[in-house]
Amino acid sequence: MAHKLLDIAGVKYVYDSYPLKRVSKANTDVGVLNKWLQFQCGAIKIMNSRHFTRVDYSVGASVRYGNNVVLCNTDNVSLRGMYLKTDHQIPLDVPVHVTVYSSSQSSLKFNAKVVRKEADGVGLQINNLNVHSFVQLRDIVTEHCNDQGKVMQETYKMLKCIY
Repeated sequence: MAHKLLDIAGVKYVYDSYPLKRVSKANTDVGVLNKWLQFQCGAIKIMNSRHFTRVDYSVGASVRYGNNVVLCNTDNVSLRGMYLKTDHQIPLDVPVHVTVYSSSQSSLKFNAKVVRKEADGVGLQINNLNVHSFVQLRDIVTEHCNDQGKVMQETYKMLKCIY
């Protein structure tokens, strides 16, 4: 992984990843730097820490958790997660079952966890999905992405989530 340079008030830090695990300055409180980065960078750190290609994709979806069913729309998807647009307040860290209505003849279904909440929706991390749904999801990402080789590499990373 390439090293990155962080300059805070003229003090330069070299780091590998976010959240920071190791920095170049001795006696540096990594926890304090992580909080500073999170405060300063906001959504930028989220986009930079993604390991899967995310593509814009807007179709209808439903989320089931507990006794609730929420109708919403996808905003963007990857092989590992998606962002759903909804006004409904779905709690963080709650397991959900999602159905994405990719066409009138087919839908993909998977289990996920809510990992991010925003005013206009929620971010989900996919925990597991069946082979049919995975193939559909991979086809959606591939269709909207210019780098099929990268999507294939990401496919290998997702094998543990497929049942």
